[in-house]
Amino acid sequence: MEQETQAPRSGFRRFIDGATSMFERSADFLDEAWVKVNNLTETNYNLACEMVRQGRVTDAIFRFKVTLWLAPEHVPSMYNLGCLYHHLGREQQALQYFTKVIKTDPKHEAAIYMVATIDPSLLKSGMQPSLVPHAMLVEYFDNLAYEYDAVQKQYMYKLPDLTYELLAQHIDVEMQKQSLLDLGCGTGLGVARFREEFINIYGVDVSGNMLQAASRRFDRRGVKIYSRLFHEDARMYLNAITKPYAQVALALQLLPYLGDLQPFFRGLQKAMVVDGLAVISFDPYGQQGFGVMPSTGYFGHHIDYVRKEAEKFGLDLIRHGEVEASADKHVELCIFRKTSEQAVPA
Repeated sequence: MEQETQAPRSGFRRFIDGATSMFERSADFLDEAWVKVNNLTETNYNLACEMVRQGRVTDAIFRFKVTLWLAPEHVPSMYNLGCLYHHLGREQQALQYFTKVIKTDPKHEAAIYMVATIDPSLLKSGMQPSLVPHAMLVEYFDNLAYEYDAVQKQYMYKLPDLTYELLAQHIDVEMQKQSLLDLGCGTGLGVARFREEFINIYGVDVSGNMLQAASRRFDRRGVKIYSRLFHEDARMYLNAITKPYAQVALALQLLPYLGDLQPFFRGLQKAMVVDGLAVISFDPYGQQGFGVMPSTGYFGHHIDYVRKEAEKFGLDLIRHGEVEASADKHVELCIFRKTSEQAVPA
């Protein structure tokens, strides 16, 4: 039988096969290069973050910029550069990067809030923040927890003692001191003096590290300050309550982290019994309503706004005034009484 032979490939066919092979090799090369670039991006970003933790700000800035050279729309690097320049007091450069973040990600809450702390007028009315972003708040207080008491002692923090003395003047001797609710409780500095007055004290805070410190706080008798602690955002905790139980509620310097107070007061009235008292402190605001104050980086509130929002939920202002909270800080301190179950529609 005659053996069949394969016809030699034409020159055109050899050209196509060669081009295909070259394309496949090029594609493999590009894939490998892309992986390496991505790895370089991640490596430089992680290195920059480690430098921040070490306090090497200048080196971190360089590394974040290298990351952006590799990946021009890398939002975390833009945001961190903004924060570092803000830390250095170079506000225009900080705004440059925060603005780039918002342009890339228009709903980036942290960047929007940081712009508000520098110059709120740069934000459109619909973009003005109404609270400090949750993740930012948790990170800040988790990092602060271990030195919080020492810092407050250094600044001669007086607000807890002032609160105790002021509230004592308004508590009815017949009040059944069953439960005190401490919102934004931190390490428990604000309620230590109340432990012998109340059967139960409940604390709520967003920071797990703060709550760990609070769980280790005892009164002079060796009794734990808190009966129970809740790791939760104060507004979410309040609005989940189905039955009022607190004779007294404290929110000492919680409001600087909240702008719009309607959700807060709606929840607070759900937690308090009728005739219960709430002590609230906040930073005074020179305009009507509320807003982020560049001088502090936190929210300030006008007393008229606070009073009107509270009254919508049956909480009547019975006393207010400016007090010296610490050696370098004055705040507005208010006492409200819950007079009814009145509440505006949800």
